[in-house]
Amino acid sequence: MTTITSEDLIRMVMRLMDENPDAVGEEGRYGSPLYSLSSRIGELLPGVAEEVVREAPVRELDEYMDLNAVPEWVAPGRGVVELPRNFCRLVAFKMSDWPRTVCVPMEYESAQYQLRFNMRGRSGIAARMPAVSLMPQGGGMVLEFIGSTEPGAYVEKGFYVPVPYDAEAELYRLPRRLVVRVAQAAARLAAAA
Repeated sequence: MTTITSEDLIRMVMRLMDENPDAVGEEGRYGSPLYSLSSRIGELLPGVAEEVVREAPVRELDEYMDLNAVPEWVAPGRGVVELPRNFCRLVAFKMSDWPRTVCVPMEYESAQYQLRFNMRGRSGIAARMPAVSLMPQGGGMVLEFIGSTEPGAYVEKGFYVPVPYDAEAELYRLPRRLVVRVAQAAARLAAAA
């Protein structure tokens, strides 16, 4: 993941807004030291960064982290994987007995996902069509998967993008291709304010 400080990302946004970060200073165009342009951008950035990461096409997520997942079996062919606290978006998930990788989770309350549990007259569908869903559980999130039928199946591939902003360190961790897109989106919002 590309790491960029909050201050550097704010400066990038200000340059995109055609502002000189050194000249604007704390007084800014808003005229109040308590509400400067840099403060406004700083408030917008965490939400903008998370939205850009969630909405980006999977092919643009060029940097991501490993889930290091161990499945917990709930029923034959069905299990869950606990997600890290900093989970933002799934990039890819594949069990060892699946023929393909899943990149887009289904909504766990959707009719499409619920149909997967009604197998009458649809023999073999679980093995042919793997699926995953993100679900809240016990104050966190889990990834529920269905369609894994081989005994001893394991998570072959599991990648995610973490929440972009680390408030304690005042750092953003973003996929390389999305850094400029985050700055551009924040510049548009700050200019509209």
